[in-house]
Amino acid sequence: AGISAFADRHNCTDLASSSESFARHHFIDVVQSEEFMNISAKQLTRILSDDELTVQSEERVFEAALAWIKYDADARQVP
Repeated sequence: AGISAFADRHNCTDLASSSESFARHHFIDVVQSEEFMNISAKQLTRILSDDELTVQSEERVFEAALAWIKYDADARQVP
């Protein structure tokens, strides 16, 4: 997740693509990291909406999104 943010900031499209591919294929491990909680809403949307996301159930995707929101609820509220 941190690598993906770095790649986005520096327009490193191959690096961004590789890091998002890693996140898709290792989703359960990635969502448990501090870095995941600090990704942008744009990055979260890209990862969670990807058809190639590797998870056993959609419930785990929902739980990850909810955890991300709760991590910084004040900043992530819709006005």
